[in-house]
Amino acid sequence: GLLDARLGNVDNALEELARALDENPLLPEVQLAYGELLLQQGRTEEALEALRVAQNLLQSDPQVEARMGQAMLAKSDFDGALEKLRFATSNGFDPPDVGRALALALVMTGNLSEGERVLDSIGPGSAGDGDVVDGLLQLERERPTEAEAILAALSAERANDAGVLNLYAVSLYRQARYTEAQDILGQAEALAPTDETIATNQVRAAAAVAAVELAAASAEVKALPTR
Repeated sequence: GLLDARLGNVDNALEELARALDENPLLPEVQLAYGELLLQQGRTEEALEALRVAQNLLQSDPQVEARMGQAMLAKSDFDGALEKLRFATSNGFDPPDVGRALALALVMTGNLSEGERVLDSIGPGSAGDGDVVDGLLQLERERPTEAEAILAALSAERANDAGVLNLYAVSLYRQARYTEAQDILGQAEALAPTDETIATNQVRAAAAVAAVELAAASAEVKALPTR
C-alpha cells in the first residue's frame, strides 16, 4: 500500500491500506498513511477518523498533529488547526505544505503579520499554493488590487480550481467590478455546484449588478427633459 502511494497508485494504495487496517486497526503508521491519502483525495471526514486513531496510538506525534491540522483547515476549524500546526512545526515537522497550512491558519485567525512572515520564509511552491494564501492575505489586508494581480495569474493556471476562482472573484467584487465577479463566480459554481460560499457570493454579486443597473436606469429617467 505504501509503495503504491509513493508510485502514485492512490486507489490501489487506499484499498491495500484499508485491507490492512481491517485485519489490524492498531497500526499507527498505516492509519497515518491512510489518513494522509484520504486527505489528499479531499475525503476530509474519513481522513480525520483515521488520523484520530493514529493520534491515540502515537501520542504527540508532530506528523500526525500536522495532518490533523490540515484536515481541520479543510473543515474551517481555524483555531484548532492553528494549535495543531504550531505544535507540529515547533517540534520539527515543517515541510513546505505544512508551513503554508500554518500561514493560512494564521491569516484566517487574524495573525496577518506572522502569517506573512511564515509564507515569505517558504515561498509559493510549484503548485502555487502559497500564492493562494498570499492572495487571501492581501484581501484580509484590504488590498484588492494586489490580491487581483496574484489571483488573476493563478486562476489562469488553475482554471479548474473553484476555490481560486472564488477568491479571484472576491478581489474583483471589492473593487466594485460586480459583473466581472459574477462571471468568474459562474465558472466557479459550475465546478463546485454545492459549495455554499460560492453560491452566497454569486447571490451577492448578482444583487450588486442589479443594484447598479437599477441606479443607472433611475439616472436615465431623471435626465429626461420635462414638458
